[in-house]
Amino acid sequence: MGRKRTLPCDPEKGSIEALEFQCWFCGQGIERSDVGAVIITIESLWRWESESQSDDDPVQSVYAHSHCAKAKLEGATMDIEPSIFGEEDDTRLQ
Repeated sequence: MGRKRTLPCDPEKGSIEALEFQCWFCGQGIERSDVGAVIITIESLWRWESESQSDDDPVQSVYAHSHCAKAKLEGATMDIEPSIFGEEDDTRLQ
């Protein structure tokens, strides 16, 4: 769902290269220069319980700019590790 195959040439949305992957949050193309861009895989939490998973279970992957993912995926009880976005974890240095 997050991957866009058509290549409309719209300069406002970034380069042709960027349109290969489309951000799930903002809809804009993701440039290769966004080294912290992520793929987010969504599946049932209970799929892995009691070895009940099968190859036919539904799984979906979406793509996101690093800045969109950081803004939209803030958790109430935990943060996403900075290394996921290709960044240093400043808390290790303290």
